[in-house]
Amino acid sequence: MSTRARVAAVVPAVLALVSVVTATAVPSSAATGPTRPAHEKFYDYHGSLKHKHAGTVLKKRTVKIALGDAVPTPVRATQVLYRTTNQLRHPSATVATIFRPVTGTATPTKLLSYQTAYDGVSSTCRPSFQFRGGSPTNTVVGLESAIIDQFLAQGYTVVSSDYEGPTDDYGAGREEGYNTLDGIRAAEHVLHLHAGARVGMIGYSGGSIASEWASELQPKYAPKLHLIGVAEGGIPVDLAHNLAYISGSSDWAGAIPAVVIGLMRAYHLRESTYFDARGLRIAKKVKQGCLEPTAYPGLHFSDLLKKKYKHWKQVPVFVRIFNDSIMGRTSRPHEPLLMGVGNADGRGDGVMISKDVQQLAHQYCRRGDDVAYHVYQGADHDAAVVPFETQAIAFLAQVYAKQHPASGCSSIKAGNALTPLPKPKHR
Repeated sequence: MSTRARVAAVVPAVLALVSVVTATAVPSSAATGPTRPAHEKFYDYHGSLKHKHAGTVLKKRTVKIALGDAVPTPVRATQVLYRTTNQLRHPSATVATIFRPVTGTATPTKLLSYQTAYDGVSSTCRPSFQFRGGSPTNTVVGLESAIIDQFLAQGYTVVSSDYEGPTDDYGAGREEGYNTLDGIRAAEHVLHLHAGARVGMIGYSGGSIASEWASELQPKYAPKLHLIGVAEGGIPVDLAHNLAYISGSSDWAGAIPAVVIGLMRAYHLRESTYFDARGLRIAKKVKQGCLEPTAYPGLHFSDLLKKKYKHWKQVPVFVRIFNDSIMGRTSRPHEPLLMGVGNADGRGDGVMISKDVQQLAHQYCRRGDDVAYHVYQGADHDAAVVPFETQAIAFLAQVYAKQHPASGCSSIKAGNALTPLPKPKHR
């Protein structure tokens, strides 16, 4: 079953959790769809970013939005190009979409940062493009935009960033965290909010990477932001562990080339240096669209690589990149956390490993954070969306109401060791 079909199967269940806004649709004025980001000047900034503060708004525009389907709904939305930081701590610029509630006061009181699972190394996967009807058949975007629609109906103001940055660096956690935090700063500027405004975050799957890293990096990178709670589900805590879990599988091996390409871009590595002929052919196809986990059943990371790199754990640059991707090693969040993951096979949800998520939750508890950790027994990665979103909606309602969510730290035991890969002795 394709990714779209699998997600489509859970859409009705998720939508049953929310009462999606039923406002009258506005006909689209662009029947052919929006211009692709790679060909649109709004995404480009040719001036110097060196002396601009992170979160600075560089460009702004008003756009028509298609939430839940391909027909734009009457939701007010602003898109901004803003200054941010890439994986190597160099200045860059990416786009965020800011949704205002359909009804409510002019001054937002509930700003929510929603990280979609846009999972792709093509610019056409970016939320800023998809929200404008860029790909009406993208079921993942349809599902998450419907949930955003519900948050808007409840009076939330929502900001959703193209957190993979201008080069679509899928899986590059630090960059995704920086871009998410700076998207919030840009939104606060547009909305005329003070830097201490209360902000929540939510993200599942690919969106959990951005959400987790943002919460982890915020105390040092954006200390003036006031995060009040983070809901993250389906979390790839240690990408080397996830790689071993999905290698050779029929359901998720297709994620391997996408995340490897994203990481290589983030660290400025040339695919032609490391990939063999087959790897380059696969890379070319993967770059043409968004993540299709079932596209390459049975694939292993080594299948993409030249002979001298096939034992990739002996390649220093790969070891450094994967070790740098382990969550929870940089800092710790300061706000309550909701962490959830499915467990369909005794190990995880088919792509995320439950004991890895448990260990991250355990670490944060030991450092003094309040964590609610949930395992959705019998649920694979797609099915786990339903219980996670249910709990996330309630969790966020609590933190915005200034209620303290119950902590589960007293019962969260240690999970898998999140030990970095050993440095290669030779090469």
